[in-house]
Amino acid sequence: MEESLKRLKQARKTVTTNMTGTTGGPTDDSKIRLQLALDVEYLGEQIQKMGLQPADITMFSTLNDLVQGAQDVSPSEQAGP
Repeated sequence: MEESLKRLKQARKTVTTNMTGTTGGPTDDSKIRLQLALDVEYLGEQIQKMGLQPADITMFSTLNDLVQGAQDVSPSEQAGP
């Protein structure tokens, strides 16, 4: 019985840690969203270096909007009920 309670307590602690990060810093999900935003920004720069305008490429604009929208979502909104 006592061992079962210890496992339950550890499982709850793990869930809380996964949502906020171990030090209260950014979660893995937040880091991934940031990296995606940086990658799309870099892609836009590369498109400009080729002499094109990123705004003229429909799919790039869609991708950029998607990444920016995902970056605006807070972790609490993702967790759901």
